Amino acid sequence: MAKIQEKDDWDFFTDYTLSAAVELKRTLNLNEESYAKEVGFNQSSPRNYYLYGVLDQVIKTSSAMMRWKEFQSDGDIKNDKYNFLVNNIVQSVIDEQNMWRRKILEILAELILFSDVNDNSYYKHYYLIHAIAEVNRILSDWTEYYECEFDLYKGELKQLHEKLNNLENTGLDMNKCWYLKSIKGKRKIASFSQIYNKALMNATEHEKMALELTYQGYREASQYIHFAPEKSTEEIEMKSIKINFACIYAAINFIIIRCQKLIGVTPMGRNKIMKDFVEKDFFTNEALKPLFSPVFCIGDKIITIYGEFGEIQGIKQSKYGFYSYRVKHIKKLCLPNDYYIWYPGQYLRRISGP
Repeated sequence: MAKIQEKDDWDFFTDYTLSAAVELKRTLNLNEESYAKEVGFNQSSPRNYYLYGVLDQVIKTSSAMMRWKEFQSDGDIKNDKYNFLVNNIVQSVIDEQNMWRRKILEILAELILFSDVNDNSYYKHYYLIHAIAEVNRILSDWTEYYECEFDLYKGELKQLHEKLNNLENTGLDMNKCWYLKSIKGKRKIASFSQIYNKALMNATEHEKMALELTYQGYREASQYIHFAPEKSTEEIEMKSIKINFACIYAAINFIIIRCQKLIGVTPMGRNKIMKDFVEKDFFTNEALKPLFSPVFCIGDKIITIYGEFGEIQGIKQSKYGFYSYRVKHIKKLCLPNDYYIWYPGQYLRRISGP
């Protein structure tokens, strides 16, 4: 994964994410007026409209990254776990980062799945499904809070359903509509956990890293943006800002690459350089190799990241392409059946072969 250590690194990465997004937006034949004039399903190219919105999010994230860069370089801010004012200032930045981290994960997951259905009809269907869901939420609110029905929205809902039915009757393959919870019965939007899992199965190894390997990364980011009546047990540290910056930057790289593929263009300039970063394995993490390929063999002597010694006794691969290893511990641990424990590959280091 990309390592960000010096202020020059922050300047470099912030400039590239912002500039690359601006370059790509110019290829979409849209501007702010045409983008705002019509909703997505009424656009002549719903795909370009969708990608224009994605790149807007990248630009907004990049502008936030500029502020994090200045905060990180401010010598007056010193981490002090006993100073509530400093802690709250640092935490406010971390909270904001996790809001963008959450959004960026959502965007990358959707782009991965749109790559298999890169046709305007599916983007239009996506927008109609979301529009119908929003109208239904408003109607539900009126019934719940006012105990009356919103007749004007009922008429709009009828029109949206007519558009949806007409589109589906054109031969749309419903099995490819990854954004649906189910293709049977009413059209409901899939939960993000469903979307995430589908995206992870279709992601490249580097994208899986950018997606943070499991849903726990998204769940963790969500915890930061919801109210919690108690403080985290983890120490608030300035280095968390740097780590979040690196994770967000890495994910943005793969968002840019996916946008290039969906548009069918890689503009010369920042986009070309970012593409070269990915192709040259700039984001490779050696510690994750045992997770993506069976680098250990039965009988290998290993040490876990917890400092326990053992021997590989079994290997299996998950539906997401991740490898886990059954380890026979040399010393018994304080767990049932604890001589034998399964570990994901990144939790192990080889000491010697059989």
